[in-house]
Amino acid sequence: MYRGDNRRTVLVVDGSRGSALAAVRSLGRAGWRVIAPAGTPAAASRHAAETTTVPDAVRCPREFVDAIDRLAGAGGIDLVAPSTDAALYLLHERCDPGTAIPVLGGSRSSFRATASKSTLLATAAAAGFPTPAWGAPASAQEARRLSAEIGFPCVVKPRHSYVLRERFRHRRHRIVHTHAELDDAVAALAEADGTPPLVQAFVSGRSLSVSAVIDHGETVALAVRETRSFDPPKGGTSVWKRTLSVSEPGVDAALRLLEAIGFQGLAEVEYQVDAAGRPRLMEINPRLHGWTSLAVAAGADLPLAAGRAAVGEPCGRPMVARPGVESRWLGGEVSRIRQLLRRRPELPPGRTRLGELRQAWPPWRPGMRYDGLDLADPRPAFARLLGRS
Repeated sequence: MYRGDNRRTVLVVDGSRGSALAAVRSLGRAGWRVIAPAGTPAAASRHAAETTTVPDAVRCPREFVDAIDRLAGAGGIDLVAPSTDAALYLLHERCDPGTAIPVLGGSRSSFRATASKSTLLATAAAAGFPTPAWGAPASAQEARRLSAEIGFPCVVKPRHSYVLRERFRHRRHRIVHTHAELDDAVAALAEADGTPPLVQAFVSGRSLSVSAVIDHGETVALAVRETRSFDPPKGGTSVWKRTLSVSEPGVDAALRLLEAIGFQGLAEVEYQVDAAGRPRLMEINPRLHGWTSLAVAAGADLPLAAGRAAVGEPCGRPMVARPGVESRWLGGEVSRIRQLLRRRPELPPGRTRLGELRQAWPPWRPGMRYDGLDLADPRPAFARLLGRS
């Protein structure tokens, strides 16, 4: 349907995400034929060869599945590249398995091994990757007992990031300081069947993550990053980040954990490093993530390596991101500053409003990049400014 030559064809979904745009640029530069969702910044890229109608996976999950099944049935698409947990879940669990297209991200078995946070934490502990103290309560009363054992502040974390009703609803973790806050968080973050969320110790320290493409047990692309600031400030999406050396604490342990899982495809292992230099696992994201463009700029082309692995092509020499490359998300920077200027901003434990505001300085220094901005491909930035997101 879409193929006019012998190039591989990739359908990039979640076109409003910066990681989707990074995939369009990466695979387009490498010679792939890229199809992007019409009306999105990703579709505005000069590396998008064609556009098509793909409903948003978060807001319109049923329509998304119908569209993917229709496009898959028509043929001519070699790969689908999602950037959200919602799209990844629908591709692996709801789309027609008879016409399934390879997915740029974790394989189906890898996705299932990482989807449940409680299962993942147990697997990590067995594999030797340290975890925060945590528990999976069966009731609100048991959650109170766990919080007494763990101590305040503690983290209440949903067992799955998204809950699917008529649409997907994204739930972020909550940091709680009192039993009243705990009770509210447990009620708000329960699963659709009423199962309570996890209760976990709060770990302060450096926020690191390892992104790797694993192809049949071999690491073919690797990038390590540290986040300096988040939106929202209490913890969320990386705003200011930089690449680090592979010698940082937790990198080898993260790769061993992926090996223990038998992971295939692209994964981001997120963890905290405490003052003593000990890593503590947070979660694994088996898909394209918010700092994909930073990894590419630093020399680890994650979308290309993951795409090749997904369709069974040779991945070539391993790619390792060079340390010291920085990037900022301008929209997230504006958002977090607005939140910090509120009368009572939500802050991480031990942080101050002034200290968080200082994290926005300097706004630029030599070599710093900005997410989504590329002078060789400027149209997506204008599309976003005009509201095509």
